[in-house]
Amino acid sequence: AEGCPFAKLMATGKVKCYAFAPPPTFEPLWALPAWVHGSTYSFVYNVDCVPRTCVGTLSKLYMALCHVDALPMSSERRLAFIRGEVELDCALPDYLDLPQDLAALIGSLYVVGNIVSLYKGDHGQTCCELSAPHMMDRLLLHPDMVHDHSISCLEQAFEDFRAQVNSSEGCVLS
Repeated sequence: AEGCPFAKLMATGKVKCYAFAPPPTFEPLWALPAWVHGSTYSFVYNVDCVPRTCVGTLSKLYMALCHVDALPMSSERRLAFIRGEVELDCALPDYLDLPQDLAALIGSLYVVGNIVSLYKGDHGQTCCELSAPHMMDRLLLHPDMVHDHSISCLEQAFEDFRAQVNSSEGCVLS
């Protein structure tokens, strides 16, 4: 990367890289020069599955599925839960950390740069916050996880956020 024609420009802040709904591509993050993180902005909308999907996150989901499969529960009770007819006494995990030896073997890829998460808040307002890379290190099982990868979702979120900021006396990013 140091030999890249843009390296000096990026290091001095004169060139920025903007990624929209990028897949996780790098590991370990500490091996990247600081100027790469400082000049790269990765935008993620809501529960978009693409920035969260790699072998590491799929393995965490698989571990959770194995755990749920091993629960002492009859097929009838499982189906009744899926249909919404009964509640369970325990919480079902949507991920489990891998054993250390397996985690070292499989690893996990991460989104590069400043990760800017956009999502709808509790009262319908568009929220925008910086997220740490480890916040993208698991799949969020949600009906919108594929839909939220659409560029139109990011476009709408940017438009809503712009309108929200223009109608207020300022902007606070958390």
